[in-house]
Amino acid sequence: MKQPILFETQTRRLILRLISQTDAKELHAAIKESVHALQRWLSWAKTAPSESDVAEFIVSCERGAAQGRYFCFPVFEKYSRSLVGCCELCRTQVHAVFEIGYWARSSCQGKGFITEAAGAIVQLASRYMRADRLEILSNRSNERACRVAERAGFEKKSIHPISDAGVPREAHNVIYVKRITHDDTDSHIYKHCC
Repeated sequence: MKQPILFETQTRRLILRLISQTDAKELHAAIKESVHALQRWLSWAKTAPSESDVAEFIVSCERGAAQGRYFCFPVFEKYSRSLVGCCELCRTQVHAVFEIGYWARSSCQGKGFITEAAGAIVQLASRYMRADRLEILSNRSNERACRVAERAGFEKKSIHPISDAGVPREAHNVIYVKRITHDDTDSHIYKHCC
């Protein structure tokens, strides 16, 4: 199997790197702690996954990264090395367009970690993926997620009904968009190794 490119980036307070099996135990603990807060917004969080579910998820993430289509980044606080949340970057069907997703560990919400992490993902997507456009989809009732998108410089583009089963009809998705200009990439914060 082709060895995936390993990305790592740092911000003032955080380290983000591609997920690996060494993250399984802490990721499981973070999801277990946060599942009740996440289940309202994320379809995968309807029940707490088992440790083996998390290990299988990481295998699928590693496969997605090796194929260049899906990148999952656990977000670690730089000094404590504790996992504070997770970000993902997913290649869409449209060339040079990626979708960003994120969630915060319940005990770490309200500290700006995910906004900081989203900014780092924008820079990484611009520099290494040559993304021209980034999108964030959020439930319009998820005020925290919408504020992260806005603070990270995304512009609200449209609102459309959610079609997932089990989601109230009045709930709507909001699409936030950020266009990338490649001359303003802030490259000094990256570590990149193969």
